[in-house]
Amino acid sequence: MKSLFVLFLALGVTTSAFASGFRCYEEDGYTVYLKNKSAPESRTPELLRVRYDGELLLERTEKQITKSNRNNVVRYTVRGNKDVGFGKATLQVHFKEGRETLERGESVDGQLILYTNSTGDREVHQMECVRWLAN
Repeated sequence: MKSLFVLFLALGVTTSAFASGFRCYEEDGYTVYLKNKSAPESRTPELLRVRYDGELLLERTEKQITKSNRNNVVRYTVRGNKDVGFGKATLQVHFKEGRETLERGESVDGQLILYTNSTGDREVHQMECVRWLAN
């Protein structure tokens, strides 16, 4: 009976939810917060927020976030709107997802790319992205 209790305890620990994501910062005032779903080993984005000087410009959730992996970059893309002055925003994080592990507090390079509504021009903001993990 004692070993059965230990087994249930171990199963409970392995199925507990852990949130993860990135907090990205730029010197000129942009910050991006990305949260993955709170499921074991989940890499599915749940929330992406873009702020400028503390003011919330954009917040998108789950299916509004398109995620793609490239060789050494993970991209999270969302639609903007004319009120915020850009039609699309992409957060690029230089990280080999699935082939590289980032510990809590580790930082990597990133970019926030803002595509303007009318001309299709883009602004690229260099960012430092810090990995966060919570349980």
